[in-house]
Amino acid sequence: MVVLSNNEETDVMQLWGIITQLGEQLSQNQAMSVALYTTAGKVKNQASNLQSGFVLRKFNLDKSQEDYDAALEQMNSNIAAENLGLLNDNKQLSSLIKEYEQTLETLMSNFRNRAVRL
Repeated sequence: MVVLSNNEETDVMQLWGIITQLGEQLSQNQAMSVALYTTAGKVKNQASNLQSGFVLRKFNLDKSQEDYDAALEQMNSNIAAENLGLLNDNKQLSSLIKEYEQTLETLMSNFRNRAVRL
C-alpha cells in the first residue's frame, strides 16, 4: 500500500474530482449529440417532404389554427393567381405559335412556287 502525504492526498482528491466532472460532462455531451442527431433527422425529413411538393401536414404547431388557415388561404390565392398568369401566357404563346406556323407556311408556299418556275 502506498502512503500518501496530506498534500499528495489533496492532489489526488482534486484529480478525482476533475475526472468525475469530465465524466459528467461527457455524459451530457453524449445526450446532447443524440438529441442533435435526432433533430437533424427530423429536419432532413421535413426538407425532403418540402422538396416533393406541397405538403398538407401541419409542421408549424406553434401557430394557431386561424393563422395556419390564413396562411393556407394566402398560399392558395397566390397559386391561383400564378395559374391564371400562366394560363394567359399559354394562350398568348399558342397564338404566337399559330401565327409563326402560318407565316412559315406562307413562306414555304412562295418558295415552292418560285422553285417550280425555275
